[in-house]
Amino acid sequence: MPAITWVGLGFVLVGIYFMRREHTIILDSPKAEARIIELVKGQTSKTGAVEYIPKASFRTMEGAEIVFSMAATIKPGVKVGDPVRVAYNPANPNRVRILSFGYRFAFWYCIVGLGLLLLFIGGGLKLGNDWMQKAYLPTAVPAQH
Repeated sequence: MPAITWVGLGFVLVGIYFMRREHTIILDSPKAEARIIELVKGQTSKTGAVEYIPKASFRTMEGAEIVFSMAATIKPGVKVGDPVRVAYNPANPNRVRILSFGYRFAFWYCIVGLGLLLLFIGGGLKLGNDWMQKAYLPTAVPAQH
């Protein structure tokens, strides 16, 4: 098999492992609905657009209020008061996971997709090479030494 096939298989397996790991962590974590309480002005991009980093809060099952800032800027149209679903670590409630496909799985989803593409290419190369060996049989007599 071509090396590209093994690389593709590696990408698929690693991506599935990390997606499953993330899924298990989320399943085992308490969930809450946070609310955006502030939009902190971040950097201004080269195009002049202002980026905002949301700050949100939620209450744990024990009633403690947790305030956290999201690690990334957000899409336009999000405003103070909007809900954000989160999962958190009960032993350390400041470890918050935003429950959105983009935050949790998109990177690994792309890795799996790239791996599948490489598997497809590697498989195609193998099938194509096998076909070439059968379709173009030698017609000349091999040289004698």
